[in-house]
Amino acid sequence: MTLTFAASMFYGKFGRSNSDLVCVQSMDGLLTVYNHGAVTLTQTLPNFLIPGPITYCSESDSFLVQNACFELECFSYQVLEASYVSHGSGSDMHGIADFTTRSAMEADWRISLTAMATHIAVSADFTTEDVNETSEDIYAVAERIVTVISCDGILKKQIFLGSIPISFQLFPVQQLQRGKSSSHMLVADSNGYVMVYCGTKLLWAFKLSFPPVALHLASQVSRCERLLVTLSGQGFVCTSYLGTEPPVQLIDANFCHGENITENTYSVNNSQNLGNELIQPLGLVQMHAEVSVRNMQLPKGGMRIPLEDFDGLHDPQHFTAQVFVSYSGAGRVENIQLSLAPPAPLECTQQTYRIASLGGGSDCTICIPLALFTRKNTCSVPADQMIAIAATYITRTGEPCNVLCEACVPLAVFCAAVPAIKSASHRVTLNTNRMPPQLCSLYRDIKFHSLLDSDCDNVICLRHSNGIHVTIIVSKKTGRYRLQSAHFGAMWIVARELIKRLCTYFEGDDSEQESFKVSFTDCLPIQDIFETIDRHHATRSRRETLSFELGSCTHQYRIIQKEVLLQVREKNPVSLARIYALLQGTTHKVNHAARGIKSVDELFAEARHALSSSVQMMLLLIFLRFGLENHEQRAFRSFLPPLVPEAYDQGWEELTSASLDFLLRSLVGQDLKRTQGACTNSTFIRARDTHKLKKNISLFCEWIARGFAVSI
Repeated sequence: MTLTFAASMFYGKFGRSNSDLVCVQSMDGLLTVYNHGAVTLTQTLPNFLIPGPITYCSESDSFLVQNACFELECFSYQVLEASYVSHGSGSDMHGIADFTTRSAMEADWRISLTAMATHIAVSADFTTEDVNETSEDIYAVAERIVTVISCDGILKKQIFLGSIPISFQLFPVQQLQRGKSSSHMLVADSNGYVMVYCGTKLLWAFKLSFPPVALHLASQVSRCERLLVTLSGQGFVCTSYLGTEPPVQLIDANFCHGENITENTYSVNNSQNLGNELIQPLGLVQMHAEVSVRNMQLPKGGMRIPLEDFDGLHDPQHFTAQVFVSYSGAGRVENIQLSLAPPAPLECTQQTYRIASLGGGSDCTICIPLALFTRKNTCSVPADQMIAIAATYITRTGEPCNVLCEACVPLAVFCAAVPAIKSASHRVTLNTNRMPPQLCSLYRDIKFHSLLDSDCDNVICLRHSNGIHVTIIVSKKTGRYRLQSAHFGAMWIVARELIKRLCTYFEGDDSEQESFKVSFTDCLPIQDIFETIDRHHATRSRRETLSFELGSCTHQYRIIQKEVLLQVREKNPVSLARIYALLQGTTHKVNHAARGIKSVDELFAEARHALSSSVQMMLLLIFLRFGLENHEQRAFRSFLPPLVPEAYDQGWEELTSASLDFLLRSLVGQDLKRTQGACTNSTFIRARDTHKLKKNISLFCEWIARGFAVSI
């Protein structure tokens, strides 16, 4: 028998046994019953697709499970035993009995739930004076509905919920009448609301600060009854008192909140190993990267960089990165795959690396050198400074794992200092509350041009790899920094790096003045980003027109080919000179449309990077203009994303307009549920123009100026 990964488990007195048995459901739908470590039964569920909830009903001695047709099926344990028979009492080398199929397994009854079930529970069997009146009900929780079924498969009632449930529990209540008892339901949804139901009636509801992924009503904790224990998605455990009067007894919380479970040591008794040998915790692959501007000796026969792709300012040997990989566990881990995603226009000579074997311990750290370069005459402006590195590997138990790492690329990789350029069409002024330092002391790591003037204390000009210049002019009297360039988005990375370097420079200032602060007091340059959005949308529209033209030409080309074949098969064909001329003209049109799409794709990539960098600059000015905190900045980035996708049909304009429309409707006080449903169920339509998007961006900035906060 082949061992598979376990999906879930449950226990009960299967077959009216005297002791509890354990049933394990595998990922492939295999049920295995264990009795004190020995396998007594194994069976594969029919009509199985993915593992779902499964439980045991003691009253009918049956298993309850949902199949791939969204039907709740009931299998009697006697049917499971009858469908399989063991060949003697022998077992294989792993201690698992040898079973063979005798007949197909049939369900006692089945009922449709119309949706995928998330929880299946059986009401508690409470002891009463009249045992005959005691019965069990089956509760199947699906999407927005709870179905109550008797043990005989008869539908009793359905409870419709207003939201999607994520956790569920049945708990007993006090006896209302002699010989009768009932159970209440605890249902928690994705918004953090916990509701208490008695049948179809909602008794009570309250809201937690987080949506609980699991909940349990504890009978008694530290001599305090009716405590609700909930677990958040981040691993935090919360206890809440379920009652109208506060508890008298205090609760001792002798556990650490927010611990990482994967880092805690644990032990599991392995019955298949000798004695009481313990399974040690598995280690993790750790990784960090460093990007520097220095020379690097490349190995012989290793990475080769195309020197024709470089200009005079960018030497390929000066862009290096080092990735340090280590393994914290015992033993070795095999076949580690590293993947790199550098920000455009930065490229790597090798995108993937493979580590054949890595030993555990800090002494076995592997350093992988990377060579980075920027192609000559590139048209893109950097939209991000972070290089992403991912490591994937397989653990000793066969589980796939991945580790993500990010490293900041220095400004010297993207820019070099050149003589100042006076002409510029875009200007931004940043204000500070300190006397400005010399620019040479702030940009010591930048490679200066040989023709650069020696006096660069107040003015410095940085040139991107695509030839765009960004000039920084400092006013010593007012402490202002003016950034000017011919491209609005090209200033964002220089402005961000300037703010970062100024904060580092004044970090150790022990003066009694207020803390160092950078602000932007001018009007937001909304019109500049509007021009970038129009260029991006126009390029998308041009590409769509050429795609339609190419489709029409290829369709015409296929029709002409069929006509030529029909004429060739005729006994007395007519002259094909006109058809051949038409075929040649159509071929020319197809080639012309294909070349046009290729050129437009290059322009679209340039417009996409320009829009991304312009949004980055716009967000930076918004954050400085209104002094937003880090959590507010993350919220605004989700509604005005700087990442521009490569899609043509549903692009950045449609997604951003929908998200801003949702935000503005929620700010003005409209029904949030109605808005959310409309945004979720509606299909994005290709925007013919950008008027609605530009209007939403203007209203977005206006609401921020009024002081409205946004959180996610």
